[in-house]
Order: sequence, then structure tokens, then C-alpha cells
Amino acid sequence: MKIKMPARIFLIVAILLSAIPQRVFASSAPPVDMFQLPWEQGKAWVSFDGLDNGTKRSSGSPHNYKNGGAIDFAPHVNMVIGEDTSNAWVTAAAAGTVTFVGSCYIFIDHGNGWTTEYWHLDNIQVATGSKVSRNQKLAIVHNNANAQVCPGNEYPGPHLHFVFRPNVLDTRFAGWTVNYNIFTNKTTYTKNGQTVPILTPLLNIPDMQTVTRGILDWNIEYTGSVDPYRRERWSLMLIDDAKFEINVSPEGAGLVPVIVLLNSDGVEVMRANGTLSTTQPAGFYYVEIQSEAGTGYYNLIATKEESGGATVTPSPTSTTAPETATPTPTGTPEITHTPTATLTPTPDYTATSISETQTAIEGTSIAETQTAIAGTPIAGTQTAFAGTQTAIAGTSIAETQTAFAGTQTAFAGTQTAIAGTSIAGTQTAFAGTQTAIAGTSIAETQTAFAGTQTSIALTQTAVPTPTGPYVLVDVIQPTLTFNETSLVNVSLNNVPPEGYTSTEFVCNYDPLILDASNILAAELFGTDPVSAANGPQNGQFILAIAGSNGKKATSSGTAFTFAVRGLQPGQSIVQCTARVSMGQGGLQSIAYIPDYVTVVDVNVTPTSTATSEPTSAFVAGQVIASKPVTIQLFDVNNALVVSQTANPDGTFNIPLMGGTYTIIASAEGFLNAQGFVTLVNGVTTTMQTVNLPAGDIDGNSVIDQFDALTIGINYNGSIPSAADLNNDSTINVLDLELLAANYRLSGALSWQ
Repeated sequence: MKIKMPARIFLIVAILLSAIPQRVFASSAPPVDMFQLPWEQGKAWVSFDGLDNGTKRSSGSPHNYKNGGAIDFAPHVNMVIGEDTSNAWVTAAAAGTVTFVGSCYIFIDHGNGWTTEYWHLDNIQVATGSKVSRNQKLAIVHNNANAQVCPGNEYPGPHLHFVFRPNVLDTRFAGWTVNYNIFTNKTTYTKNGQTVPILTPLLNIPDMQTVTRGILDWNIEYTGSVDPYRRERWSLMLIDDAKFEINVSPEGAGLVPVIVLLNSDGVEVMRANGTLSTTQPAGFYYVEIQSEAGTGYYNLIATKEESGGATVTPSPTSTTAPETATPTPTGTPEITHTPTATLTPTPDYTATSISETQTAIEGTSIAETQTAIAGTPIAGTQTAFAGTQTAIAGTSIAETQTAFAGTQTAFAGTQTAIAGTSIAGTQTAFAGTQTAIAGTSIAETQTAFAGTQTSIALTQTAVPTPTGPYVLVDVIQPTLTFNETSLVNVSLNNVPPEGYTSTEFVCNYDPLILDASNILAAELFGTDPVSAANGPQNGQFILAIAGSNGKKATSSGTAFTFAVRGLQPGQSIVQCTARVSMGQGGLQSIAYIPDYVTVVDVNVTPTSTATSEPTSAFVAGQVIASKPVTIQLFDVNNALVVSQTANPDGTFNIPLMGGTYTIIASAEGFLNAQGFVTLVNGVTTTMQTVNLPAGDIDGNSVIDQFDALTIGINYNGSIPSAADLNNDSTINVLDLELLAANYRLSGALSWQ
């Protein structure tokens, strides 16, 4: 039949566009690792009906892509009315709250406008208002033995009608993305570069999801939910050595939670079931809750058995006991920290004034009039050392000078306070190999040297505590050695009663001296805040935090935390500015107080150990196709590790670290080959030789008449290049011959 020109043009456009997935984007897509497929993890079901463009159903159908789309799933193909579906369990695609339960359906609200619907059910296990976790059993698929289960059940066989809103196309389910072509009215699914059509089993194994939660404080109960592919990670900061316990108990039967203690680099320290008891040195840790078996909610509480450790929940308004300087036997005073909460000075505490030239701190001369104990007048009105704020909070030295306002740390560890120092005008301070007040402005400008350390002459400007709203940066351990890490706490203070709906933070630091990582939003904006981060890079990052579902920040407290790591000796300001929103469409800047980090060189050459670089593993093989072949490997988290073009004859030999990978071979116009490979360092693993089937010109993983039609429309041409299957620059019968040899093949080849 001779095709008229207008129809020919339409077909050309339609077929060329068929290779482009048509997407209708929602305003807010959920995290890629949040949702799983709506049946039990580890099992494979099939999709037998997907989205529609209005040709099969009415425009009001939930399957219509303009309405967000819906998909029909079943445990296997060719389901029979009345068959046994007692083990065909439908599960929650993500954690949420059940909003509606009917005789045959369940609706769940997952927050942030994301909802799911499950239709044609039997043996329903939940009620309206129930809190459900991801992978929790909701009901079974009804066997349809008696009649249609729910109105609109167009397919008589047992199945699950699954709806996601606002848009199923914008959501990834257990790593599977849904593709839809409005011209061909076809739905396909893609994971790890492999695209499959309907009726292909979809394995429900989600990507591993690690959810960052808030900061743990002592003796407060927290709640969370986990499953075999979802973990929750809490932050824990110990200011000093501490003996503590973490207790975790499941809320219901079926979940077996595991407590894993990680260091600041995410390396496991220890693990336990039920109760984790340990003594750990000061530092930044994570407490990660994992599922050894089952799915569900858990309750967590942390208790400290001995004093000396604390989580970081600074409160700018708290009062603390004064610190005392106690001389050591050598005459060099040390700062003795008293990490208590809210204390009143004991009655026998007096502020002593030492006049004339009296030596209060051995070897130190402080502009004639000296003070031995913090809180004593020094050449005017001076307030020194406030409790656990070892930063000289509100200190005045030489007239009335405010050094550090808020909650800051100036002395970390057991550093020498002011050893043999003269403070009067511009002086050289700090002898030995310790740094006491590095780069601090005390009675004019003072330069600090620590033995052979690099000179650090950054003047810290005195900042008074703002009377209105402000951002406070608190570096918990402000003096670091190379590669040492400290937690940084960023809080909002003097928050007005009407509260903030969102806040934008811009944080800066010297990228030559520090790097930043582990940016974690706390729960100031509610238990489930929405956050978005940009960076960190080049010494800056932006973090935006908004309360979900109308929640606000209505009190002062920690907004977020992050970690800084020392890169080289020097001193860097750590500064976070903020713009706040009250939900009226505008942003307002508020005041801020920065902090400082000093990175010191301990002048110790570490003992080198003769360790050789790990030997790489290799994966090799040959993939035969008449087009260039690309080899891709993905790790267990479905992240692309390597993508390499094979040699002209299809051979390849790729080095990478040992581990288990998904390996995919692809060529333009061909079906893929896909498999799993476990590599061992120092060993070459050779894959079997495969021939990629030619003919998938439109890239939908099916070789059919649409691919043949593309060859016909572009006969004797060279575009699209995917149709030139034999790669001779001409689209003709030789390409059609290659296609015909693989006609009706679909999916990816199994590759081992």
C-alpha cells in the first residue's frame, strides 16, 4: 500500500519520538530510594497493564497518564479466577499513615503530597489511622472467585490495581523507573540500564536506603522504622570519654533490629541486638539501626552510665559553672573542664583581685594587675571562663572586650593554658608544642605559635550576642590535627513565637584548611523535615530546610549538624548565614555568630608501614555486535562504577576493585546483555562470549514491527543511525535481514 505524504510524515515523527520517554513531571518527586514495589521484598511479580493515553480507557481513568497513571500487577502471568492467592501479599510501598480502608481497597499518605492506593484486596490487615512501615503486609490479592472485587475492575483475573500520586512516572520503585510512550501507548520498566516490557518479572529488591535522623540525647525515647533494605542513622557526639547504652525494641512482632555503632567515617565499631553497651572515647559517632529480619517500627533510647560524655544539644541561654585554672607541678597551668549543665557558683567562690606585680599564673605577666581565677577583674571589668563554654564566653581582657559570645569551645583536650606568656600589647604567645588560645585577640593583636607549628595569625573579632534572631555556629572540637574530625552544631536562636516555615543556610570555610561532610538536618522543623543541599564544594555549601505538612520551627535549637576535617595547619572561620521565611513568600536575613577551627601540626612523623596498593580485579570477555559495544558495571547500590567502550572486535578487559557488580553490554539498535559478576582482587574473571540481538531500533527492549517500520521509512538513508544495524552507513534490506533474525525477541540476554 502506498502511504500518502501527510501520513508518512506523521509516522516518521511518531516513530522518531517513540524512542523518547514521554514524562509528565510532578512538582516534587520523592527520593529515589524511598518507595519499593507494592509486594513482598525479594519476590517478582509482573505488570500486565500500565498507563494509557485515552485510547483504551476514558480520560478520567486512573490509568491515564494525564491523571498520574496506574499500573496493574499480578504474582504471575495468566492469573485464573478462583486460584489460591492466600500468599499473594500486597505490602506498603513506603512508610506512612492509612487514610482510608474499604472492603477492597487501602489508601496510604506518605507525606509531602505522596499517596498510594491498593485495590482489589482481601484479608485486609490494617485500619484507618494505622501507622505502617515499608514492606508491611496490608492484604492479599482477592481471587475474584465470586464477582468483581471493586468497581471498575476491567480485568477479571486476580490482580492488584496500584495507584501512585501525584505521578507514577516521576517515582522509582525498588530501582525500577516507569517509562511510557504516548504514541505507542506502551509502558516499560528500566533498572540498571535494562529496559523490559510488560509481563516481564520485576524483582522487588530496593536500593539500600540509609535515612539520616536527628541527634541522640540521653534518656529520650525516639521512634523509627526499618526493613532489610532501609536503615536509619542517628548522630551521637561524645564530648569526653563515656560509658553508655543504646536500647532498641521493636513495636510489634516480626522485626529483629540490630544496633550498629559507626565512627565519624562510617566505619563499624561494634554491633549488638537489643542492647549495645560500650565505653568509647570522645568523638563523633553514628548509631545505625538495621533490620536483621522483618519489617516494622522500633523504639530507641540512649542512657549514659558514667559522667564525662554528652551529646551535643547546646543551649545559648544555659548558665554554667566557672572554670578554674589549676597549676601543674611544673608551674604550667592547665584548664580543668567541668562539663555540667546548669550550675550556680558555690558559696565559697570569690573573685580575687591580685594587684601590683603578683604572679598568679606561674611565669605570666598580665599588664601588672593579674587574675588567678576566672571571673576576676583584669585591668578593668572582666568576666572569664563560663562553665563548659571553654571559649572565654563574654570575656574582657584589657578594658571591656567581649571575646566569644554564645556556646563555643576554645580549649580542646589538655592543652596548656597560657604557658610563660606575657599579654600586654603585641606579644608572641604560647611556648612549647601546645596551642591555648590560637589566634585570639587579647589586649591588642596577639600572634600564637606552637613550637614548630605554622604561625596562625587570624584575629577573631569579638561578637556580642544579638538581641534578635540569630544563627550560632558551634565547633565542638575547635583544635584539630591532620585528618581529625569535629562535629559542628548550627542552631537557630531567639526564634519568634510565630515561627519559621523554612530557612536557607549558606556556610563558608577555608577549603585549604578544612573540608565539610555529613550534613544532617535535625528536627527543629519537625520530625520529618524536607531538606535540600547544594555542595559542599570550594569552601561553601547551601542547606535549605522546610517543615513538612505545615510544621514550623517555633523554638530555639539545633537546625542541622555537619562534620569538618583538618586538611593542613592553619585557622579557618566557620560561618553560616541564614535567611528565614515565615510562609509569606519572602526571605529575611538574620544575624549570625561564627566559630573558628585551628588545625595544628603535631610535628610527629608517623611510622610508615610497608603496604602495597590493593591489586585490582579484572573482568574480561567479548561481546559480538556490528556496532560499537559499551560495557557498564554497577555496584550493589546500583551506582555506575565504570563505563567503557569495548575494542573494535568486542573484546574488553576492565580493571576495578573486587566485589559484586551488575554488568551490562549494550550497542545502539541492539538488545542488551546483562548479568552479575563477583570479582576477586588479583584475579581475572572472564564472561561468556555473547552475540547481542540486532533490531531494537527504538530502544524499548522489544524487536517488533515498529522497528521494521523505521527501516522502511528511512530506506537507503543513514539516519537514524540506530536503524543502520550492520553499520555500513546505509539503511536497507541487509539491516532488515538482521532484524528479522531476532523478530519478537524482548528483554535482555542473560550474561554470565
